[in-house]
Amino acid sequence: MSIVLTICLALAFSLLIIGRFIELAFICKVIIMSLGFFLILAIRDSFQTYIEDVALTISNKDEQQEIIIKIEVYRRLGTLILSAIFTLILMKYELIVIEFILLGLSIIEIFINKRLCSKLAKYGSSDR
Repeated sequence: MSIVLTICLALAFSLLIIGRFIELAFICKVIIMSLGFFLILAIRDSFQTYIEDVALTISNKDEQQEIIIKIEVYRRLGTLILSAIFTLILMKYELIVIEFILLGLSIIEIFINKRLCSKLAKYGSSDR
């Protein structure tokens, strides 16, 4: 599931980038970019819920509250750092640079998720 969500995220950023470079029809450009934006909105909450579910599944009852707090703190810290970096980039470059960076990060995340899923599968099989 994690890999599917990450591939959808990469697809969303690709649609935003492709839509930016379409020059032929304005309506087509708007539709493609809107699809990318709506895809981001659709998977944003699903991804966070999935991460929390996996974290809670592999932990015991005593650790669950601490894990949820850590996930939220790290998510907010990551958002703060990326927002600061992207703000500095936007002061000099156009938004398309940020879109390419996010596309690259989502592609990297696909490989990270693939490795994590294989490790979780090994962890789950050793539990049984």
